[in-house]
Amino acid sequence: MILPFREANSAISLVQKVGGYAQEHILSTLSITIPVTTTVTGGNSIIISIAWTYNASGEVFTCSDDAGNSYSTDVSRYNATIGAYTVICSAHNITALNISNNITITTTDPGGRTTGAVVSIHEFSGLLPTSPLDQTSGDIGGSGAPVAVSSGDTAITTQANELLIGAIGSDNDSTPIFTTGSGYTLLESASFDGTLPTALSTEYKTVSTIGAYRADGSLSNVDWGWSAIIATYKAAQTISVSGSCKRVDQTTNCSDTGTVRIAVNGTLQAQTQTTVGGTWTINGVPPPNSGDVITVFIDGASNIREAVAVTKYNGTGNITGVELMEKHLSIGSDDNQTISNADLSQYDSSASGDEDIFYEVDSSNNLTVDIFNAYTTEKLYIKGGNTFRPDSSGSGSVTSQDIEINGTFIADSNSITLSGYWKNNAVFAAGTSTVNFIATSGTERIDSTGATTANFYNTTFNDGGGTATYQLDSDLNVNHDLSVIDGILNTKFGLNYAVNVGNDFLQSGGRVEARSSTLTVARHFMADGSEINDGYNSASLVMNGTGSLTYSNLSSGWANGFRYLTVGQSGNTTTLLSSNRMTVINQLVVGSGSLGGNSANIYLRGFPNPLAVSPNSRIDINQLRFFGNSAQNLPSLLNGYDSTIRLSWPGTILNQTESVTINVGSHLIIDGDSLVNRAATYNTNGYDLVVGGNIQIGAGNDTALKRLNTTNSTVTVGGDIEVRSIGSGSVQADIISTDSTIILNGSASQTVTMNGSNFNNLTVTNTSTSGVIFADTFTANDFTNTTPNSTMTFAAGQTYTINNGVTLQGASGQLLTLASSSPGTHWNFILNSGVTKNIDYVNVSWSDASGSHSTNKPILPTNSNNGGNNINWFGTNTNINTNKASTLISDPINSTGIGKNHIPGAIVEYTITTTNLGDSSPDTGSIILTDTLDSHVELDTSGITFTSNNSGLSLNSVTYSHKNTPTTYNYLPVGSYDPNVAGIKITTSGTFSHTDTPNPHFTVTY
Repeated sequence: MILPFREANSAISLVQKVGGYAQEHILSTLSITIPVTTTVTGGNSIIISIAWTYNASGEVFTCSDDAGNSYSTDVSRYNATIGAYTVICSAHNITALNISNNITITTTDPGGRTTGAVVSIHEFSGLLPTSPLDQTSGDIGGSGAPVAVSSGDTAITTQANELLIGAIGSDNDSTPIFTTGSGYTLLESASFDGTLPTALSTEYKTVSTIGAYRADGSLSNVDWGWSAIIATYKAAQTISVSGSCKRVDQTTNCSDTGTVRIAVNGTLQAQTQTTVGGTWTINGVPPPNSGDVITVFIDGASNIREAVAVTKYNGTGNITGVELMEKHLSIGSDDNQTISNADLSQYDSSASGDEDIFYEVDSSNNLTVDIFNAYTTEKLYIKGGNTFRPDSSGSGSVTSQDIEINGTFIADSNSITLSGYWKNNAVFAAGTSTVNFIATSGTERIDSTGATTANFYNTTFNDGGGTATYQLDSDLNVNHDLSVIDGILNTKFGLNYAVNVGNDFLQSGGRVEARSSTLTVARHFMADGSEINDGYNSASLVMNGTGSLTYSNLSSGWANGFRYLTVGQSGNTTTLLSSNRMTVINQLVVGSGSLGGNSANIYLRGFPNPLAVSPNSRIDINQLRFFGNSAQNLPSLLNGYDSTIRLSWPGTILNQTESVTINVGSHLIIDGDSLVNRAATYNTNGYDLVVGGNIQIGAGNDTALKRLNTTNSTVTVGGDIEVRSIGSGSVQADIISTDSTIILNGSASQTVTMNGSNFNNLTVTNTSTSGVIFADTFTANDFTNTTPNSTMTFAAGQTYTINNGVTLQGASGQLLTLASSSPGTHWNFILNSGVTKNIDYVNVSWSDASGSHSTNKPILPTNSNNGGNNINWFGTNTNINTNKASTLISDPINSTGIGKNHIPGAIVEYTITTTNLGDSSPDTGSIILTDTLDSHVELDTSGITFTSNNSGLSLNSVTYSHKNTPTTYNYLPVGSYDPNVAGIKITTSGTFSHTDTPNPHFTVTY
């Protein structure tokens, strides 16, 4: 399609004569006006040659017209012999003139002399529009017949292509004939006769090389003299625009269809190349201004052969390296400029009205590369060394099938939408932009292999319910968010390109086929397993900031997840938000930060080290489930585990390689994920183990062995211990306790169920009111509890056997309680031969120790309370001894001094000491002490003093009897000293201790 275009002359041309003048003035004349005889084209040049005769020198000439054009007086030379001036004036890039206009030539005062003038006016095209004058020269000479005339040489011209104008003035006395110099063309010879007859000849020629030039020729007969001048004018330099033309494959040359055309700033130019091939050149293009937008395209081609390229002129020389490629919008040339959407809009589809221009920039500055949807393979192509910056304000967008960056793409905050592939071989300055990949089918590639700056800012993938795959051909680096809404993101089999995300990785739909790639995410990671569950199974996910990890709709969480998962890096926190299970197939790595998520479970399948931690790591999820079919190791955490450790896979063996702490609220579960046919073993391997929560061994009814092996270790438990019942199963879960110590140190009630397993050394330090409940029989080599006020409840009817030593020690007033779970039924306590006993300050009830070795029964605890219904705990001999002593305090004669005597009025203090010398205690509350006063004694009514010492008793009551009723203790003494008191009765509370050093005793003083 060919549209009207502006004519643009590209070489120096004589257009026409515009006017002339030849006349003598009898009187002094300062100005002459010359009518324009034709239409003069705007933008061209007017050159005026003048011969002006009078007898004066030092005159100044000016030229002007009534259209307001600006003229310069370029060169002037005076010959005093003939009293004549030869002058050249010019105006350039003029406003158009027509026959209604006039040109005026003015001079200064000629001194009243007779004057005359010859004027020749011509129009030229092809000169520089501004400051075209380059060089001038002038000379004069005398008479001759003939005579050679010459202006003399100019200085060397500054450019190759120039117009030379020569003007030769002389006397016209003999009517000389002018012959032009070599290469010159005569414009005009004119003259007038009279008092001072004058002739003027004007010649011109164009030159194409720089040099020193002269205006010359000859005059046939000069009587007085001549003057010759020259002015050189620079041509307006045309440029060529050239480049290549390739098929859509960027290699095969274009076929000869259509015409290569060019537009400058939205104006189509006349110059073309009609032959389309692998290379092309458009010559004679008027030089654009620096920064002008140049659009080159194939006009008249079929849709599949259409090609457009846009560049800018750098202001110097020709434009080369323009790359036309079929179905490409090509940005740039060898001028290496920056192109924007606004630049593209100057000659887009709507601005040009040409459907061969297939791209469009709308009113919002949004670029669509294929506005007609004519192609499925259109491409935005950025040439090397050039820059495409769609909209620096960020509001403009770009939509294309494909994009190839060989230069620089500055995206600011633009939106770029591609339905095809991305190829970055150089620089993509992402700014805060978003690149949207929206292919609906096929495999499209994202390749930044050759790029020096490759990072995206935001990237989204959404095939809109289609079947598209986006395959990486290089690492994918995203500074902010990566979103997979629908479609497939594939990291490429065998090459496993990395994905690095500076903020969030959000796969809310579709799938990510992560292969064996490493995905590094700075904040949140979200995956959805609705389409596939194994998309990340071979991948490594590194969470290197503080953020969350969510993997929703993941089935078979025990099998699917990540190959490596690295979290909690550099002190940061990773929080698992999904309550579903997921697997780490090789290794979970927790840095110096934290892994949280109270409802999340992670299966660890790697071996031998499925978990790697830093000393300060924190793990606070629901469960770490060890799922290895070979031995796995459990590392130590300085802060302890805030997660339950669970052995889940058939044959799982979990080994400690150092001391391990599982904090309060978390547990150790050895149950094969509640499946009875899965064997599992936890080995402490001689290292300490602290479990703040419960220990569970077995699923119940097991058919495969579940075992806790504590050999040579100290295991401290804050919760329950449960070895699940064999039930209908065929294999017993158990605890191997060889040379180990198990400490029950809970602060709340603890229940211990052993189901046939036993202890080596069992120590109880539980401080709670309800203490420890032993739910079934066990045997322990050593049994220790030295926690005052501690309570231990033993299952009624069950037997507890001690082989080596037993230490059960409360404290005075803080007895250790040993009770039956069902009062009325004994619990059996057996101390075998050789057991070392240290049982003190205990309160025992409903216990039968009759099964103990004869050397250990009765058990005979010291300072202890027989809570009742015990067998072979306490001895049968109670030996209560009472001793009364008196101390003389004073008498009325000697007071408290030496020589005081028991005389009437003396004060005497009585002390009664009661001692249990036997090997058992009398019944609780059975110790009652009475004392009869002498009839001559008056009782000090200030009261008595009871001191319990180590008796274990306390004062219950003190009552008194009257002399008139000495056996009835209901009298209340009166006064300071009461003579009517006959006796004192003291009752105690508690159980009288026995077998202590010194012998248990209490004292009463009055």
